[in-house]
Amino acid sequence: MGHIFPVRYVNPSNIDENFRLVTILREPLQRLISHYAFFKASTFNGNYLWEQFKLQGGSFEEFAFSPEMRNVYSTYTSGIDLDLFTYIGTYEDLGVSTKTCLDLLGILYPDNFILPLENKNNLKVKVDVSSTLEKDLRDFHSEDYAIYDFALNKFHRNHTEVNHEF
Repeated sequence: MGHIFPVRYVNPSNIDENFRLVTILREPLQRLISHYAFFKASTFNGNYLWEQFKLQGGSFEEFAFSPEMRNVYSTYTSGIDLDLFTYIGTYEDLGVSTKTCLDLLGILYPDNFILPLENKNNLKVKVDVSSTLEKDLRDFHSEDYAIYDFALNKFHRNHTEVNHEF
């Protein structure tokens, strides 16, 4: 299942040799851009985050620097030791990450299966991110970058060049 807080499911009584905690993350800036595009293309009347987004004028910068969007990954993994994750995949290598997760869970993955990369919205939102804005966003979302870099270092060191250290 997606978009869950692992702390709801992880407790000493269910951690044994059969326990597997896996997730797939997206590069934090790309996740922000995708989330922004989703909010631009959708209507969620009554949803606090979406209504704040619309009230703020809807610019990418306001969205990306809002307290509600700050360090989303660290919020989701709060209370969980990252070393409890059996595997953390990346959206940027979704096919391999999905296959690895399924293998770890003992679920068969057909050899000829091609995983479709689909976005749930059809709005093509163009977001220009200058190098200065990217640096400021990396600083603002530093905890998310630390988690993402931890995953790259621990699970993808043979496949991905890492730009940051945990």
